[in-house]
Amino acid sequence: MTEQRLETIDVDLAKPRTETERRNAEQCFILAMVPGWFRWLTWVFALGLLRWVADKSGSLIVNVLFYSSLGLLGFYYESFFYRYQFLGLPLSRSERQSRVWSLTIAGVIAFATYGFTFYLVQLVSKYR
Repeated sequence: MTEQRLETIDVDLAKPRTETERRNAEQCFILAMVPGWFRWLTWVFALGLLRWVADKSGSLIVNVLFYSSLGLLGFYYESFFYRYQFLGLPLSRSERQSRVWSLTIAGVIAFATYGFTFYLVQLVSKYR
Protein backbone atom coordinates (compact mmCIF):
# COMPACT_ATOMS: atom_id res chain seq x y z
CA MET A 1 0.00 0.00 0.00
CA THR A 2 1.43 3.38 -0.96
CA GLU A 3 1.58 6.22 1.51
CA GLN A 4 -0.97 8.94 0.94
CA ARG A 5 -0.05 12.52 1.82
CA LEU A 6 -2.33 15.53 1.93
CA GLU A 7 -1.27 18.35 -0.29
CA THR A 8 -0.81 21.63 1.55
CA ILE A 9 -2.62 24.69 0.27
CA ASP A 10 -0.52 27.85 0.34
CA VAL A 11 -2.28 31.08 1.24
CA ASP A 12 0.23 33.84 0.46
CA LEU A 13 -0.95 36.99 2.19
CA ALA A 14 2.01 39.09 1.04
CA LYS A 15 1.85 38.29 -2.68
CA PRO A 16 0.65 41.29 -4.69
CA ARG A 17 -2.24 40.48 -7.01
CA THR A 18 -3.92 42.30 -9.82
CA GLU A 19 -7.65 43.02 -9.65
CA THR A 20 -8.32 40.25 -12.17
CA GLU A 21 -6.24 37.71 -10.22
CA ARG A 22 -7.98 38.64 -6.97
CA ARG A 23 -11.47 38.36 -8.49
CA ASN A 24 -10.57 35.03 -10.11
CA ALA A 25 -9.30 33.71 -6.77
CA GLU A 26 -12.50 34.88 -5.04
CA GLN A 27 -14.70 33.20 -7.64
CA CYS A 28 -12.73 29.93 -7.43
CA PHE A 29 -13.02 30.07 -3.64
CA ILE A 30 -16.79 30.62 -3.76
CA LEU A 31 -17.30 27.80 -6.28
CA ALA A 32 -15.31 25.42 -4.08
CA MET A 33 -16.70 26.63 -0.75
CA VAL A 34 -20.47 26.67 -1.34
CA PRO A 35 -20.92 22.91 -2.01
CA GLY A 36 -18.76 22.19 1.04
CA TRP A 37 -20.85 24.57 3.16
CA PHE A 38 -24.07 22.77 2.31
CA ARG A 39 -22.42 19.38 2.82
CA TRP A 40 -21.38 20.52 6.33
CA LEU A 41 -24.90 21.81 7.02
CA THR A 42 -26.32 18.38 6.19
CA TRP A 43 -23.89 16.88 8.68
CA VAL A 44 -25.07 19.38 11.31
CA PHE A 45 -28.70 18.40 10.75
CA ALA A 46 -27.83 14.69 10.79
CA LEU A 47 -25.95 15.15 14.08
CA GLY A 48 -28.84 17.22 15.45
CA LEU A 49 -31.26 14.45 14.58
CA LEU A 50 -28.99 11.85 16.20
CA ARG A 51 -28.76 14.02 19.33
CA TRP A 52 -32.54 14.41 19.43
CA VAL A 53 -33.11 10.65 19.05
CA ALA A 54 -30.49 9.98 21.75
CA ASP A 55 -32.18 12.44 24.14
CA LYS A 56 -35.70 11.12 23.48
CA SER A 57 -34.82 7.42 23.54
CA GLY A 58 -32.04 7.36 26.10
CA SER A 59 -30.46 4.65 23.92
CA LEU A 60 -26.82 3.91 24.68
CA ILE A 61 -26.23 2.82 21.08
CA VAL A 62 -27.55 6.10 19.64
CA ASN A 63 -25.48 8.09 22.18
CA VAL A 64 -22.34 6.16 21.20
CA LEU A 65 -23.16 6.77 17.53
CA PHE A 66 -23.70 10.51 18.18
CA TYR A 67 -20.51 11.06 20.17
CA SER A 68 -18.45 8.90 17.79
CA SER A 69 -19.75 10.93 14.85
CA LEU A 70 -19.02 14.18 16.68
CA GLY A 71 -15.46 13.01 17.39
CA LEU A 72 -14.93 11.98 13.78
CA LEU A 73 -16.18 15.38 12.65
CA GLY A 74 -13.64 17.04 14.94
CA PHE A 75 -10.84 14.98 13.37
CA TYR A 76 -12.16 15.90 9.92
CA TYR A 77 -12.09 19.62 10.73
CA GLU A 78 -8.56 19.33 12.07
CA SER A 79 -7.35 17.50 8.95
CA PHE A 80 -9.19 19.88 6.64
CA PHE A 81 -7.87 23.12 8.13
CA TYR A 82 -4.31 21.97 8.86
CA ARG A 83 -3.73 21.62 5.10
CA TYR A 84 -3.58 25.39 4.80
CA GLN A 85 -0.20 27.08 5.10
CA PHE A 86 -0.38 30.84 5.57
CA LEU A 87 2.59 32.62 4.01
CA GLY A 88 3.69 36.24 4.28
CA LEU A 89 2.50 36.76 7.84
CA PRO A 90 3.98 39.92 9.40
CA LEU A 91 5.49 38.17 12.47
CA SER A 92 7.15 35.36 10.52
CA ARG A 93 10.88 35.77 10.13
CA SER A 94 11.68 32.18 9.24
CA GLU A 95 10.04 29.21 7.58
CA ARG A 96 9.64 27.53 10.99
CA GLN A 97 7.89 30.59 12.48
CA SER A 98 5.64 30.76 9.43
CA ARG A 99 4.65 27.11 9.90
CA VAL A 100 3.98 27.62 13.63
CA TRP A 101 1.74 30.61 12.86
CA SER A 102 -0.01 28.62 10.12
CA LEU A 103 -0.71 25.74 12.49
CA THR A 104 -1.96 28.17 15.15
CA ILE A 105 -4.32 29.95 12.74
CA ALA A 106 -5.57 26.63 11.33
CA GLY A 107 -6.08 25.28 14.85
CA VAL A 108 -8.11 28.30 15.91
CA ILE A 109 -10.26 28.06 12.77
CA ALA A 110 -10.77 24.30 13.26
CA PHE A 111 -11.67 24.76 16.95
CA ALA A 112 -14.07 27.63 16.17
CA THR A 113 -15.73 25.64 13.38
CA TYR A 114 -16.11 22.62 15.66
CA GLY A 115 -17.56 24.80 18.44
CA PHE A 116 -19.98 26.45 16.02
CA THR A 117 -21.03 23.05 14.67
CA PHE A 118 -21.60 21.71 18.18
CA TYR A 119 -23.69 24.79 19.01
CA LEU A 120 -25.81 24.33 15.87
CA VAL A 121 -26.27 20.63 16.64
CA GLN A 122 -27.58 21.52 20.09
CA LEU A 123 -30.02 24.03 18.57
CA VAL A 124 -31.24 21.58 15.94
CA SER A 125 -31.78 18.83 18.52
CA LYS A 126 -33.54 21.21 20.92
CA TYR A 127 -36.10 22.51 18.41
CA ARG A 128 -36.59 19.34 16.37
